[in-house]
Amino acid sequence: MTHSFLYIYDPLCGWCYGSAPRLADLAKSFAVEMIPAGLFAGAGARPLDRSFASYAWASDQRIAKLTGQTFSSAYRRQILNGDGQLLDSTVATLAMTACSIVEPDKGPEALMLIQEARYVGGEDITDLRVLVSLLSGNGFADAAVLLQGHMASVEAETARRVAHGQMVLNQMNASGVPTLVADIQGERALMPSTLLYSSHEQLAENLKSFSATLQQVSPAA
Repeated sequence: MTHSFLYIYDPLCGWCYGSAPRLADLAKSFAVEMIPAGLFAGAGARPLDRSFASYAWASDQRIAKLTGQTFSSAYRRQILNGDGQLLDSTVATLAMTACSIVEPDKGPEALMLIQEARYVGGEDITDLRVLVSLLSGNGFADAAVLLQGHMASVEAETARRVAHGQMVLNQMNASGVPTLVADIQGERALMPSTLLYSSHEQLAENLKSFSATLQQVSPAA
C-alpha cells in the first residue's frame, strides 16, 4: 500500500507558516511532496504598503492565537513596516526548489527554516543573498550552491513545479494555500484544512484513523 501527501504552499503565506508544526508532524509518518503554488511570485507579487501591512499583521495575530506560532516584533518592524519591502515569494520559491532537488526528503524542514527567518528573525527572504547565506549556514549548503550557480535550471524546475501546483489546485477545486491532498495509490483526496491547525494529539488521532481506513479499503497484496 502506497500513500503520501501533497502539500501546496507559498513561502510568504502566513497560514502556511501557521501550519508548519503539524506539517513537521505529518512528515514524520508519511512522505510529503512539497509543491509551490506561486501565489505571491511573479504577477502575484505586490508592494507591502501600509494598508496591506496592517491587514497582514491582523491576520498574523489570528494565526498566532490559533497555532502558537511566533510573529516577532522584528518581523513587524523590519518586514511589514520596513522601507521598500515587497510581498514577493519568487526567490524563496526558487530556494525551496533548490532544497527539494538536493534534499527531497527535507522539504518541510527547509520551508520552516525560511519561514522562521522571516517571521521570527525579521530577515528579508525576498533577497537572494539572504537566502543563500541562510541555506549555507543551516545544513543546505549544496542547495545554496545550486541556487547560486545554476539559476536557469532552478528557474525552469520551479516553473514546472508551480504549474503542477496550479493543476492540482484546479483538480481538487481548491484555491488557497496551504492545501493538503492525500495520495492513496494514485487516487487523490482533498484533506480538511483544520487538520493542519489541530493539536499534535488531534493530528496523531486523525492520522491513526486515516491509516486504519486505508488498511480497510486497500486490496490485499
